[in-house]
Amino acid sequence: MVDFSPYLKFICTTPRYQETLSRYTATDAIHLKLEAQTLVWKELEGRETEKSRQQAEPFPVLEGLRKYAANHVLLSGKPGSGKSTTLKRLLREMAEVAQLKVGAKHLGHNLSTQPKFVYLNALPSEDLRQREVWEDLKIPVLVQLKSERSIVETIRAEFRQGQLAVSTKEIDNWLVEGKLFLLLDGVNEIPSEKLRRQLQQFREEHPHIPMIFTTRNLAVGGDFGIEKKLEMLPLTEAQMREFVGKYLPEYREVLLEQLQDRLREVAETPLLLKMLCEVFNPQTQQIPQSKGELFQAFDEKYNQHKQYPPVSGNFRRFKSEVLQHLAFEMIRGDREKPTEAWLTVSHRKAEGILEGWLGKRGETDAATKAKEWLEDLLEHHLLQVAADSREIEFHHQLFQEYYAAKALLVMLEKHKSKKHESDVMNDEQLQHFFLNYLKWTEPIALMLGLLENEEQAFRVVRLALDLDLQLGARLAGEVKPEFQKQTVSLIESVKVPKQWKFWFVSLKGLVRIPEWLQVKLLGITQSNAAIPRLHQALQNEDYNVRENAVEALVKLDSPTVTVIPALLQTLQDEDYNVRMKAAEALIKLDSPTAIPRLIQAFQDKNSFVRKKAEEALIKLNSPTAIAGLFQVIEEGDSFMRRNAVEVLGKLDSPIVIPGLLQALQDEDSLVCNEAKEALIKLNSPAAISGLLPYLPKSTAEVLGKLGSEQNIPRLLAALENQDSLVRIKAAMSLGQIKQDKAAHTLPNLLALISTELGETVLDAISNIQQNCQFYNYTIFHKQLPPVVIPQPPESNVYNIHSDRVQIIEENNGTVIGQQNLKTG
Repeated sequence: MVDFSPYLKFICTTPRYQETLSRYTATDAIHLKLEAQTLVWKELEGRETEKSRQQAEPFPVLEGLRKYAANHVLLSGKPGSGKSTTLKRLLREMAEVAQLKVGAKHLGHNLSTQPKFVYLNALPSEDLRQREVWEDLKIPVLVQLKSERSIVETIRAEFRQGQLAVSTKEIDNWLVEGKLFLLLDGVNEIPSEKLRRQLQQFREEHPHIPMIFTTRNLAVGGDFGIEKKLEMLPLTEAQMREFVGKYLPEYREVLLEQLQDRLREVAETPLLLKMLCEVFNPQTQQIPQSKGELFQAFDEKYNQHKQYPPVSGNFRRFKSEVLQHLAFEMIRGDREKPTEAWLTVSHRKAEGILEGWLGKRGETDAATKAKEWLEDLLEHHLLQVAADSREIEFHHQLFQEYYAAKALLVMLEKHKSKKHESDVMNDEQLQHFFLNYLKWTEPIALMLGLLENEEQAFRVVRLALDLDLQLGARLAGEVKPEFQKQTVSLIESVKVPKQWKFWFVSLKGLVRIPEWLQVKLLGITQSNAAIPRLHQALQNEDYNVRENAVEALVKLDSPTVTVIPALLQTLQDEDYNVRMKAAEALIKLDSPTAIPRLIQAFQDKNSFVRKKAEEALIKLNSPTAIAGLFQVIEEGDSFMRRNAVEVLGKLDSPIVIPGLLQALQDEDSLVCNEAKEALIKLNSPAAISGLLPYLPKSTAEVLGKLGSEQNIPRLLAALENQDSLVRIKAAMSLGQIKQDKAAHTLPNLLALISTELGETVLDAISNIQQNCQFYNYTIFHKQLPPVVIPQPPESNVYNIHSDRVQIIEENNGTVIGQQNLKTG
């Protein structure tokens, strides 16, 4: 039997897995609990052909992965959102648990009795090799999908890293036996279509192996038919506040104030927020205005972070250019496979790339410099050895994309200054070699945030719109804010490509693009420059246009200032889907100013709208919202009162008790029942005290939940109730009261043994006896003289003199010779 202990120890101790975010971002020190939500599709009532993504309540992402991994789960999220970090955390957690279980089995004890960690190297290896130690354990393996290797070969390489040499046959056997737990990172990073098909086949051949997949974008690489999908959530405002408060306590409010509006997106992932804190300048108290500027500031400050380490001659001066060229060539990849990028590259190939670049620059001894500079990058900068030790990679794909963006920026600047030279990239080349490939979309977006020339920015967006409308819209919102009015205006005047025109035919003949599509494209820009046009779209006669306008407005950079009033007005739209979209949008915006209108939405005739209004108020959970709900209970019709009570019951706050108690007197029995259930769930003395008069049949059960001595008289009275259900619940509740508070009820319960409550009473008596630690209350309280314990004969009593006691104490309690003792 294979001993996995060296491999498990490797996982728990190597820096490769301990640094759950790369070495430039020690985010774990801040202890952020990352969250995810499930993604499912549910058809909407009344429009069976239209589907809307419904999102469940958020939960800790590790919790979701543990829950769903047995049936395969796909975790998606933005770059830097913590997908890889989460897998590494889970890997280490599973390895530590496996070590703990093995240690417990070796010692022959239950797992619950063991210390938190039992390290395998402290246990005899001959015992660890016994089959029963390993037969029930799942062995976790992290598989980096950006490797050119097959899945089995990658698994084998991971074991080899952990000093465990295994064969492919052994791995195949473990897969058949269900021995492995696979964490497959980076579906979007799979380097070729061939490997993608192999992974699909591998998953289908091993449906019973637990597998967790991660991907940047569900549209890139596909979902392999995995039904259960989780999505990483952006950091909440509370998480940002906590993070910045711990990292930069003196400047928290200054930084957070700047994170409003457009900059909110810059910091919604742990990686980017950590970088933002790193580059924050206390003197200017300003932060970068885009992702591109953020990476640029981080690049400039990185040498300070590394404390200017010793490097090869001239390297420091050319470091950024070297990284730009390497990143550019890696994303460009193989000319024969233009859709595929290199996320890892061999040492030899990387040296060749740098040598060619240095040679073109006229550097002497380019081969030697390429080797030296590559080692400098690996030692001190943003490159690292990949999972395959023969290859290298950027610490994070975002850094690779940033440096490639910088290389593109240089090319566009050359186009401006050297318009007629042969190395200039013309429009057709820009479209063909760059804009048309998805692998270049992120670098181009980053580049546009750095591009200072408005003419060039306009050119890129125009060419993108000619190529693909959604791509063009995305890039229109990526240029500098001062250029966006012009780039966004391109969307309103865009002409449909000739080959598309048959899609958009109306009675009046050919049109440019339909209104709904134009509005959707404006939303994709996420630019404030689109706000005036989107406000107009809210008044459009077509409900589809209005729906898209609502969705677009909530995506904008400064929603709280200009968007919320428009959304509140849209809550009164004639179409229920538009009203529902507006309520969904208000949930995301989390603004207290929406409370009055959301409360009004309780009287909406459509249940979907009412449900969304309810979710928004529950999320807000503010005194203002609660006060508004109290007012509904006083003044609203029965339908609104019932909805208000239902929401109050879900807020789980003592502040809601007065309103719920008031609702107990409502003339509508449905309102009363809802209030009763809510007060029972709150389970507080104030709630129960006010509830008791209204719960004749449930009184005993409610009192028992409190486990309070003051409720015992009521429970005893309930034992004589005519309703047998009340008597049974009273007996059960007495048995649930903790400590010895219910001990004096034992005689009352004993008298009921012979009744129909006998079995229930017997259980209650046993529980009370356990709590008070005696059997019979009457005997326990008898006043009897104490039992006299007989004294032993005097001849057997030894008196130890005080001077001898000192000798015993000085000798650590050891009696030195019989002379120290004297018989009385």
